Amino acid sequence: MGPGEVLVVTGLSAALLIIVLDRLLKLREKMLEMQATAAAGTAVQYGSHSRELEARVRVLEQIVTDRPSQLASEIDALAIDKGGNA
Repeated sequence: MGPGEVLVVTGLSAALLIIVLDRLLKLREKMLEMQATAAAGTAVQYGSHSRELEARVRVLEQIVTDRPSQLASEIDALAIDKGGNA
């Protein structure tokens, strides 16, 4: 094999390596984008759940700070609102 052929083979090998590395980097970028999208969706779910819990705590705080005579009726009203049997 002459020097010209070695140069051609080396050049083709380098070009093939560059193409493969480019594809791998694009794949990795796509995977990271998918992970970021999934993480954002999870964060939204946690935020929604957190707001629901905060609302429930506010209701409980209001019940506890109301007059004690109203406590039983408030608890019964919540049980009925949630579909419970009172």
